[in-house]
Amino acid sequence: MLQLVNPYDGQAAYRLMELFQPNLPWERSLWGFGFELSNLELLEACDALRLGHLSEASLRNLLSTIKAQIGPDPALENRQKQTLQDRLKEPPRSGGEAYHSIRQLTESIASTYVLQWAHVVSNGTNKPYQPERFAKSVAAFILDKGFSSAFVFNEWFKPYLTNETVTIALPNFLEELHRLVAANPSRNFEVLVAFQRTPSVRPPGWLTPAQVITWLTEQHHSISGVRPSGGMLLEVEARDPYAAAEAARTILRRYSARAELGAKDPINLLNELWVKDFPTVHPLNHAPRGVRVEALSREQQIFSKESETPIGRRVDAAIELLAHMEDKSPAAAIAGGWGAIEGLLADPSNRSSAAEYLAPLVACSLPRAELTALSYKIQKEHPELISELPGCTVNRERALMVARAIANGNPMPLRRDADQAAIRRIQRILSNPTPELKAIRELIASAFQRLYRQRNLILHGGFTSSIALAGSLRTASKLAGAGMDRIVHGLYVNNVEPLELVARANLGIDLIDPNHPERCVDLLGA
Repeated sequence: MLQLVNPYDGQAAYRLMELFQPNLPWERSLWGFGFELSNLELLEACDALRLGHLSEASLRNLLSTIKAQIGPDPALENRQKQTLQDRLKEPPRSGGEAYHSIRQLTESIASTYVLQWAHVVSNGTNKPYQPERFAKSVAAFILDKGFSSAFVFNEWFKPYLTNETVTIALPNFLEELHRLVAANPSRNFEVLVAFQRTPSVRPPGWLTPAQVITWLTEQHHSISGVRPSGGMLLEVEARDPYAAAEAARTILRRYSARAELGAKDPINLLNELWVKDFPTVHPLNHAPRGVRVEALSREQQIFSKESETPIGRRVDAAIELLAHMEDKSPAAAIAGGWGAIEGLLADPSNRSSAAEYLAPLVACSLPRAELTALSYKIQKEHPELISELPGCTVNRERALMVARAIANGNPMPLRRDADQAAIRRIQRILSNPTPELKAIRELIASAFQRLYRQRNLILHGGFTSSIALAGSLRTASKLAGAGMDRIVHGLYVNNVEPLELVARANLGIDLIDPNHPERCVDLLGA
């Protein structure tokens, strides 16, 4: 098990590791972009404004978000911050001096960004850094570059976690991560796709069944149970083999859509993908994006009849649209996901307002979600700390008990450092609820605003290759599910319409009594 020289650094490192784990719940996942991709998205938005695909208001919203991100980033030197801020006083003109300066400076900083964080944490004893900011900044930077979380976890974290106790300083840990990034530039991978049934229109470079088996054998893959009717090799550009498999899946989705419209039969593939020179066999299907509306199950609405009220019918339609975010192609997922949000919450005169309206619902849900998860860990690891937990029948009671214990300063010696990080996040909220929740609301709103910009690029510009496309889904999908979950619960349990619930959420954030921070559990009044 990995041991950091400084326990404070250990908490930061384990929170970083958590952000690369699969199936992370929405309240613990990444919601934003890192330094590099945020700036590159801005430059792309400048080009889109020139072409008429985005409005100036949308660009200014993004500009404001980036300036707020740059200011408190401790990994940026003061002269770098000042130079960037000077170029960001006004929206850069596409192709202008500020535009090119931002690109060049971003590329220069990105080449040493992880090392600059290593310098920050090495001086942490004199000026402590924030572990949460560290973990999210570094994780977002790596994932934004196109690395898959599985590759980073398996190739970097796992050796530390599975070997005997290793002691290392966090700066050295980051230096190794920097080398991992540098050693894996974007490059071409060859991915084998095998067909279960021969398509009516064969792709170029068609492989016979014997050629497929030969390729697999030469690559030392098992051919037991593999019965292809043929295959093809896809050449994709990616950072790592897992990302290459994902790139191949995206191409196959496009082919499948074309086949449905232009051929007599759908494409039938085997359930595996193989990446050349890599031993892991990858599943054909995409990993789900984590969009969950569990209120549908809790309130037994899965098989409910079509609603008879106008708002109920709009919620029904929104659920159908939101389902596209879980497993459809990126363009369809973004169009459907934003359609669900806009259809329920947008002001007709300002479609982007839906992002600002959904954000408080998610922000108000975070304390209870985090506290509920912690309650089960406390009950399992230290049942003596809160002996009443086993008798709780609803999550609200569990969350309330843990909130009171944390607010009172009771020790919570949970085993995992990632859980300790969650306790510290809750402590910050309980000690200063309104400012902390407002900051969370702004972060979530930025994720939804990005989703809206991508929707506009897709629907107004036919642009499906944005550098921010995949990241927008990664950061917004789980949040959209969490927001819709609150809308469904509010409607079916309390008969509260979506915008009425939004008003309740904003008032809850603005007016929460700091003398009773445990009321964070009841910000939506349900």
